[in-house]
Amino acid sequence: MEDILEIKESEYITGDSSTRMIDPFDPFENPTENHCYNEDYSKIVPQITQQSCVIPIRPAKAEKKAIRRDYNIAGVGLVANFLFAQLIAYALTVIAMFLIMRENDMSFSDLSSAAGNFIRGHIYNSSISPAITLLTFLTVNLATFFLGIRFLGIKTGRFFSPKGLTILNVLKYILIGAFLQYGSGMIVNVVRELFSEADISGQSAYLINYSSLRSFAVSAFYTCIAAPLTEELFYRGFVMKAFSVTSQRFGIIASALFFALGHGNVAQFILTFIMGIFLGYIDIKHDSVLPSIFVHFSANLTGTAASAMSFFEVSVQSTLYIAFTVCLLMASAVGLVLLIIMLKKETFPKASIAQQYRSGLMSLTSIGTLAAFLILSVNIIWNTMT
Repeated sequence: MEDILEIKESEYITGDSSTRMIDPFDPFENPTENHCYNEDYSKIVPQITQQSCVIPIRPAKAEKKAIRRDYNIAGVGLVANFLFAQLIAYALTVIAMFLIMRENDMSFSDLSSAAGNFIRGHIYNSSISPAITLLTFLTVNLATFFLGIRFLGIKTGRFFSPKGLTILNVLKYILIGAFLQYGSGMIVNVVRELFSEADISGQSAYLINYSSLRSFAVSAFYTCIAAPLTEELFYRGFVMKAFSVTSQRFGIIASALFFALGHGNVAQFILTFIMGIFLGYIDIKHDSVLPSIFVHFSANLTGTAASAMSFFEVSVQSTLYIAFTVCLLMASAVGLVLLIIMLKKETFPKASIAQQYRSGLMSLTSIGTLAAFLILSVNIIWNTMT
């Protein structure tokens, strides 16, 4: 670890003894960033604590190596999250198939017959499939989050101490989230019409199941509780922290991109990328993952409530649907107004030239980041084309 962070003074522009010291939590003197969110940059540049140290526009070799380490940690975490999710889901599916076969006195040879189709259909059309999804992502997201922040040297409590977050703020963010969800849904519908032959929803239908009350309960717990908590910890906690090592703007965009890619289909990519930008911004603004957890919960609850209408009689469904649609439109309209006000009053983090040299293209020189981008991109293409 120490040899990675060792930086020669000759690689840095240095001033005289009267040069003021650099704030390690605002090394690039960027007024558009929330400095409370930043980690101590002396982990990247130890000399930053010296009065004569000046950060150059272009990073020195040793600084690049230290920055690239955080990008690699994020990339490896993303790859591990994806691969282990596939592995665990597959293992749980095999276990479920074995138990069903045992209960029905079947052998492995039956899997190639109509009995095999029965078993697979039973798994995907019952509470078993959403239960597998719940266990998989609850385990994988939390494991990669805790391991990731440990490698980054960040304590868990760092993510649960919001600054300046009030109930009114939360309500405002939820309403803005409602607008973004509704607006991105309209974009998805347009894309679906333009590419009607492509499966832009991929395999997302297997993740949740509302065919019975039991399936609904398991799916609702996953979408409304497990997903908002664990996904926000992983993407807005670990991933965004790693990619924000030099630029909060890059951290927000990169985490939103991987958040979108991680959902594995075009439809959810559109929704989650747009929403991910907003979620990343409010988390950095308040230095906590709690704002995004609240908004994520609200957005998923809206979708779950809409699906719950199918359990009512047809005559009641129409009335509920109209009431639900009216409430959603009103919330979205208010959210649009609040978003416009926010855009006028607040500033999205910008990146200085020095920060640009340390993010963006530099992240593509990180093997871990590049591998994560390629693997997740191929996964979306595969799910769309097959």
